Amino acid sequence: MTVQSIKVTDGSTNTSSYIYGNQSGGYASIDAVAGESTVYKDLNKESTTEQLQQKWSGLSTTAKIGIICAVGGILLIVVIACTVCCCMQRRRGRAEKALADREWDQQHNELMEYRERMKRGEFAVTHLGHGDKW
Repeated sequence: MTVQSIKVTDGSTNTSSYIYGNQSGGYASIDAVAGESTVYKDLNKESTTEQLQQKWSGLSTTAKIGIICAVGGILLIVVIACTVCCCMQRRRGRAEKALADREWDQQHNELMEYRERMKRGEFAVTHLGHGDKW
């Protein structure tokens, strides 16, 4: 059996193809042809963090100050908005509690009045009509 061609993918070097230097078949006879390996590029490309660090260091001091101020301003607006929402919710909660307390007091007073009337015998059956049974 003879092999006419073989395709090798190597991600460790920037080589796109290989050739045999002689017909011995040993690994030492394989020569790398210089080229652009897409696998090598994918494995060795810069990370997003490195790219951002390079872009940040390339900005002028004025641009960096502007970006920092914008981010700080946005954070300040978010904090103020959250504070306002919390204060409004707290006010609503107080109003709701006051309403619930008024309803509770009203029901409690009604119950106490009912008990007092029961003690005085206002709901007692004092007489039955002719032929009525208890």
